[in-house]
Formats: sequence, C-alpha cells, structure tokens
Amino acid sequence: MDLKTHDGDDFRLVYRDQEAVTSLLKGASVQAWFNAEHQALKQGGKVEARLLKASAGTVFVKHYKAKSVFRRFIGWFGVFRAKRIFRLSLELLRVGVRVPEPLAYLVEKGRDCSSSFFVCEGLEAEDLKSIAVNHGLDAIGGVERVFTDVVNLLVGLHQAGYAHGDTKWANWMVRRSDSQLVLIDLDGVYRPLWFRNKRFGRDLARFLINARELRINEYIVETMLANYARQRGRSVAQICRDLGPAYEKLAKRHRQKYGSQL
Repeated sequence: MDLKTHDGDDFRLVYRDQEAVTSLLKGASVQAWFNAEHQALKQGGKVEARLLKASAGTVFVKHYKAKSVFRRFIGWFGVFRAKRIFRLSLELLRVGVRVPEPLAYLVEKGRDCSSSFFVCEGLEAEDLKSIAVNHGLDAIGGVERVFTDVVNLLVGLHQAGYAHGDTKWANWMVRRSDSQLVLIDLDGVYRPLWFRNKRFGRDLARFLINARELRINEYIVETMLANYARQRGRSVAQICRDLGPAYEKLAKRHRQKYGSQL
C-alpha cells in the first residue's frame, strides 16, 4: 500500500488508509480529530493513548508529547516517535512479525516541533495474561499452540536483529477472530549493537517469568526453549546462558514488588 502525504494548516499527515483519517483530510483540526468520540486508554505524562471512532471503524491512536529540550531539538530534523513506530511496524510486518497494522502518522507544525501521533488498527482482541487467568489457554487452542506461536514470532523478531524489551504476557494480544497472537507496545523495540543474544535472551526471560508465575508445566517451557534454540541455530545451553542474568534480575524484582514465589 503506497504512502500518501497531506499538509494541513498546522500538521503534516502521512497515511496508508484514508478511511482512518477522513476527518483530517476534510479539514478538521488535530484537536477536533483527537477529541472526537473515543475511549481513553492512557492519559497524562508524555504519552496519551485512545481508541477513536473513524469511518473505517475503531483505530488506535498514540499521542507523543515531547517535553524535553532534546526531543524538541531533534524534531527540527524530522525525528519523531510516531514516525519511528510507523516505520518500525511496517518493517516488522514485512519480516513476518505480527504487530498492529500501521495506518498513519501525524506531526504537528509548531515552533517547538513537539507533538506527533501514531495511528494503527484498533484490535478486536484480549491480552494473553487476561485470557490465561480468566479463561485458560485451552480457550485459544491450548498452551502448546500458544507457546509455538510465541517462539515463531520471537525468532522472526530476533533473526531480523530486533529486541522487544518487554515481552510480558499483557503485551501479547489474542485476536478474537482467529486467536492469533499480535505483539504490541513497540516503543521499546530496538536493534542492539552489543551483547545481542543477551538482549534477545531478555525477551525470552520476560515471557518465562509470567509463564512460571501462572504455573505453566515445565515440560512446555523446556519444549519452547528447545524449539527456539533449534530455529536460531544455537544450543539450549547457550539460550539458557543468554536469558539467565535477565531472568534472575526480573525474578528478584517480582519477588520484592509483587510477592512472587519465583
């Protein structure tokens, strides 16, 4: 899908799907568009997130407010968080990692160059942790299917050189239409230059922390690690060494903060 550009009086819009941003294309102001019928998901601070009603249906919008001098400075050179997440989402989809479909990004034109908006599909989904706690994983095909899907997505992510940074179960959404997993919260995704396998190991460790807190059978965990190691062309021992330090650090934090039994 080709990218299109629209310049309003006070913003620049880059979009793939005009149905997601129809009101902006018809002359609505950024504030009128963002304050239209919506459900607030996160408010205040540097980021706001909402589900907006659009002609295409519900879309997810994340508003990045750059309050630091540094963020405002790099904005003059076209560096915006919404633009980064939009392009990153396209790249991850290209390499086969399921993430929400990116639809548009918008940059407000102002002296401080401090505000940008990322627009993607509004998922009809529930997060993996909620499903596990409230319904059980059998409701979405069973634990083996879920863990196989997670491995395949993490292998695709890591083989492309990216680490996610926070692969807790709440950041895996399960689509209601087909029970497929979709990885969200991409703000922390990056390409590590040093100790790459350790960074990839942290993604595994973060997922396994929740798995063990939810008392997933150790055989399933061992099968997951073996599957991941095989696809990455490494040994299980190497993978365990990669994830070990991060796992111990995360487990300690969960014991202190949440009273976890890990």
